[in-house]
Amino acid sequence: MKYLFVISFLVFFSTIHGQQTKANNKVTPYIKQYIKYYKKSQVDSAQFLIKSIINYHIKKIYQDDKHKKQKIEQFIRDLYNIAKYFHRESQYDEAIIFLKNALNFCAIINNYELSTDCYSLLIDTYKSKNKIDEAINIALHLIKINEEHKDTSLLCVSYINIGNIYNSIQYSSISQKYYNLAYNLASLKGYNKIKAQALYNLSLIERKKLHYPEAIEKTAQALNIFKQMKDTNGIILCYIGLGNINADLGNYPLSIIDYKNALELYNHKNDKKGISSCLINIGQAYLEYSDSTKDITLKSRFLKDALNNSIKGYETADEIKDTNLLYYSSYSLIDIYNRIGDKSKALTYAYNHILFSETLFNNDKLKTFAELESKYENEEKQLKINQLYKDKKINELEINRRKEKEKLQFYIIILTSIMLVILLISTYLILKRFKITKRQLEIIKTQKEKLNDQKNEIEALYDKLTDSIEYAYKIQQTILSVYNPLKILHFQSFILYRPKDVVSGDFYWAKEVNQFSLIAVADCTGHGIPGAFMSILGISLLNSIIHKREITCTSDALKEMQKELKYNLHQSNNILLNYIDDNIEIALIAINNEEKTIDYCGIGIPLYFYNHIEQQIIIYKPNDITYNIAEQSYD
Repeated sequence: MKYLFVISFLVFFSTIHGQQTKANNKVTPYIKQYIKYYKKSQVDSAQFLIKSIINYHIKKIYQDDKHKKQKIEQFIRDLYNIAKYFHRESQYDEAIIFLKNALNFCAIINNYELSTDCYSLLIDTYKSKNKIDEAINIALHLIKINEEHKDTSLLCVSYINIGNIYNSIQYSSISQKYYNLAYNLASLKGYNKIKAQALYNLSLIERKKLHYPEAIEKTAQALNIFKQMKDTNGIILCYIGLGNINADLGNYPLSIIDYKNALELYNHKNDKKGISSCLINIGQAYLEYSDSTKDITLKSRFLKDALNNSIKGYETADEIKDTNLLYYSSYSLIDIYNRIGDKSKALTYAYNHILFSETLFNNDKLKTFAELESKYENEEKQLKINQLYKDKKINELEINRRKEKEKLQFYIIILTSIMLVILLISTYLILKRFKITKRQLEIIKTQKEKLNDQKNEIEALYDKLTDSIEYAYKIQQTILSVYNPLKILHFQSFILYRPKDVVSGDFYWAKEVNQFSLIAVADCTGHGIPGAFMSILGISLLNSIIHKREITCTSDALKEMQKELKYNLHQSNNILLNYIDDNIEIALIAINNEEKTIDYCGIGIPLYFYNHIEQQIIIYKPNDITYNIAEQSYD
């Protein structure tokens, strides 16, 4: 694609977790209290939080020996849910701490199901933290555990998980190996959903390798399975995958159909983000489709379809205030309006595109400031936490408190200075960007004015040239009407004269000399105005040679015409003369009305003679060198 602007969709590349029990999703009230407490604490207090949770549960567990195992299981689930919360908040170090403690308790009670859930989330956490080696080691360990327990369902899931990890670091061959293992095992055991997931991931690998037939086949197989299961998300995913493959292949009609199928399902779900993404993809496909055709009508229609879908995608993105989609759709609209020729709207969307890009930049910047502010607040509240651990040594604690306060003040000064420097740098960059944008807009405005002036000049020149050509057309038609063969022929006849341009190098000529009716048809050098000049010269020479000198022999007449052409176009101009010799084609016939014979000579143009008695067509081919004469009675 010339400008590949296809929105990326979520695929089965995130870690697939094992099936959890209903109790697994239960969040006890004290968990909420711990999370709330953690938010107000310093980051380093995570270890203290874990110890508090563990001590709390150990105390409760050993108070009730009867339900000890159930309480440990609930405790593991609580640790898992806390880790899950930290994972969602992108606090991966804290999530890892809780998961490792949960796995230790899983080992104590030998609970396989809970350990697989914890391992799966731990793999995903390490992957999100970009620690791929740790993620791979844990994934391999989980596969070994699944094999020991002969759990084929989770083993399939583990194969897909490790395949996803390798695929994320571009190890396609290893990734493909694990996807195939998952597919084969799922096919054997009848796990249709996992089988479809594996097929789809394999299709992505084939697409990376540019093996498009294999990619289409695997995606189609996955689509059929998802349809049988009525899995809407899987169906949407496959339609988008097929659309992307067909777009790569340049099969834009099929690509558009696939995207529209996905769009229809998104409409049923009322998924505005999905709807906007599909509309933008459809618009981009139509834009590429217009580039692939030379038919002006189709190109215009495809550009119109691209514009309509891109505008709908833009409006839907604006409705949900999705800056990322607005950024991409505005870029697409700039391209479309530039091709249509609407520079004003292209400029408007260019301005919006700049605003969206700055918004995305500012969001990252605000997130950084928020993190710094959060750190500052956590440090400020550390003193309140320390008050919970006072002991009898009041003097020692007071000295420590003063030291902590001095240290805190020092940190505040440093942090404030850093924030001030960041703020100044950010302000400078924003102002600089604003000046650049303003300068670019001024340049665009100046270029637009120049283009308008040039357009007006071209239109004026075009009008003058058109008027001149129209006048030349009238002159040529007047000359041709004077020498119309229909005026001198005494039998049924017609003329088919359809020049390529307004004025033409093709002409016909006719004259009566004594008992002869002479008719000529000629194709002069070039088309348009150059050809028109040559046609006038040819008519003039025929009048001079045949009418004035009364030369009725066709071969003699054409020889004389050649001599006159060389004379009129100057013998010294060999290049022009050779060009004319190679490109003038003429057929001349002389009808002897008394003897009923035809004398023909031609250069480049044959004579077709129909003998109605024998009912056959005789073709007299021209001879550019000898000017052979063809004679035949036309009775």
